[in-house]
Amino acid sequence: MKKYFTVLILFWMTACTPHKTLYQHSFQTPERLGETILKAISENDSSRLAKVLMTETEYKQIFYKSLPDSIQQAMPVDLAWGFVEQDSRKAIRRYLADYGGQHIRLQKVFFRFEPHRYENLVVHRGMVMEVLLPNGETESWRLVNVVVEQNGYFKVVAFND
Repeated sequence: MKKYFTVLILFWMTACTPHKTLYQHSFQTPERLGETILKAISENDSSRLAKVLMTETEYKQIFYKSLPDSIQQAMPVDLAWGFVEQDSRKAIRRYLADYGGQHIRLQKVFFRFEPHRYENLVVHRGMVMEVLLPNGETESWRLVNVVVEQNGYFKVVAFND
């Protein structure tokens, strides 16, 4: 009986252990990511919107190091991060200025381009969020430029300016 109980406990612990994400504020689906982005915009919350964006440490220490050497050699990490950070901050300001405080609902998420699959990650480009605006109109937003999928979780690498 004791052995059965121990096996049962180990099974339960394994089944209930969450999947390991490498990034803070990452999401199990692109739709959950999109919903979180829209909620931050609806609440006019720049800090919440910035949290779905990869941090400098995540970019340099996890994402960039997981890319093939040929990509890393094409552009130094500090220069690449500079472009990502600058464009993303401008995009956050622009979307909050245009739509902040409005209740916007997500209709659908898809990526315009085929994913790039590497050894430890998948890079998705051209995320499109079809959204329903408060006036009933539907728009296709291309706010998110690059999303990384790693260990089953999705994280914004760069917003689209």
